Amino acid sequence: MNPLTQKLPSTLAVSGKEYRIITDFRYWLQINEVIMGHIKDDIGALIEGLFMEDMPESTDATELMQQIGWFLRCGEQLHTQASKQKETFSYTADADYIIAAFQEFYSIDLMSIDDLHWWRFNILLNAMSGDSELKERVRFRNIKLSDIKDSKQRRQIKRIQRMIALPHAPIDDTDIGAALW
Repeated sequence: MNPLTQKLPSTLAVSGKEYRIITDFRYWLQINEVIMGHIKDDIGALIEGLFMEDMPESTDATELMQQIGWFLRCGEQLHTQASKQKETFSYTADADYIIAAFQEFYSIDLMSIDDLHWWRFNILLNAMSGDSELKERVRFRNIKLSDIKDSKQRRQIKRIQRMIALPHAPIDDTDIGAALW
């Protein structure tokens, strides 16, 4: 999907029918955080509350899970990998830096904005300047220490990485399914 030529989606297709959903980034952050296990909440209630009208009846759970995963990934296909990649970003751990970066680069106050589509939120987040503290943290988390030849520099980067390390693993459809059912 090209957001320059198409409107961002506001529905999920389940059992051949379109259902209007909440698209605000806060709601999808909450779904993401429950799936990741960062907050304890009733995922069933979140999913039911996701739909603007009635939740789809007699739905294929697998199809619903795939549709929620698709929207959560902003329409990106799930890339199957033999092993999980090292996580270098977290909506929870990096929340302060996300809020500050949106304010600095876009003059968007995430704490008071009424409605910001989940996909637009992620488009802006991904396109953010490398000059932000957020991007700098991610850059340091991505550095492979084995590639650093200078031992002093390697120790310094290792110290920084420990200070900004993330406590959890990335999400995939299996994690979504486990959280839902």
